[in-house]
Amino acid sequence: MRRSLSIAALAVGLLGLATSTLAAEEFSMIELAAPRAAARGESLELQVATGPLPPGARLALSTESGEVLGAVAPYSPDPRSTTATVPVPRSAIVDGRLRLRLQVLEPRAPPRAPKPGEVQRLDLVVAPRSE
Repeated sequence: MRRSLSIAALAVGLLGLATSTLAAEEFSMIELAAPRAAARGESLELQVATGPLPPGARLALSTESGEVLGAVAPYSPDPRSTTATVPVPRSAIVDGRLRLRLQVLEPRAPPRAPKPGEVQRLDLVVAPRSE
């Protein structure tokens, strides 16, 4: 009886470690410095280039606090790369920096951090505001 309790406790402990590891790897965090503060008539944009993503997958972008900025999904006939521009609200910039969560969302799979090569470039730029 005591042996089975020990095995059960070990199994629960290992399951807890595996679960916390999965939760820790649901997204990756990156910090980008703003080139400068956006002036009147300008806005901040995030230029994103992805590498190949699994079929039906998209790269979700959100702030550190979880505010969704947008998502990038491959749509071109060239599956090797997709580029997109995502607007960034001024409120997302703290002390001249954007802390960004990156997450790959796939059909019938749990959210995960991007693998090497799935995100090729992230540039935070100041651009003229289009109205």
